[in-house]
Amino acid sequence: MLEVGLTTLLTSAPALSALIAARIYPIELPTNPTLPAIAYKLVGSQSEASFSSPGYQRKRIEFAIHAGSYLQAITVKETLISVLNRYTGLLSDGSFVSSSEQITGTDLFIADDLEYVCTIEFYFGYVAAA
Repeated sequence: MLEVGLTTLLTSAPALSALIAARIYPIELPTNPTLPAIAYKLVGSQSEASFSSPGYQRKRIEFAIHAGSYLQAITVKETLISVLNRYTGLLSDGSFVSSSEQITGTDLFIADDLEYVCTIEFYFGYVAAA
């Protein structure tokens, strides 16, 4: 599964793991998380599958960086971008990523949680492991 491979890629990237360790979670952060941390979710997907293979897949994934300061949030965001933008290669789950493209993002402050959040979305073109 692409998301598993991407999580492994991100946690093994020295510059990013120095900032967030292994704090990458699907969908949302756990209760009272250590920050900074990243939550990711699927925004959309399309498939060119056939009866005999999964074929070429395309997923749009949003990464939400949660941090205690804006500087910390944008530092993690820029580091995440440096790891993922234009990435190609074989991931640990067996998926082969042929394209990775940064497409959009937003910055915001959640007053109730005193938390800064930067989001960034990517398109990933890949062939899933058989």
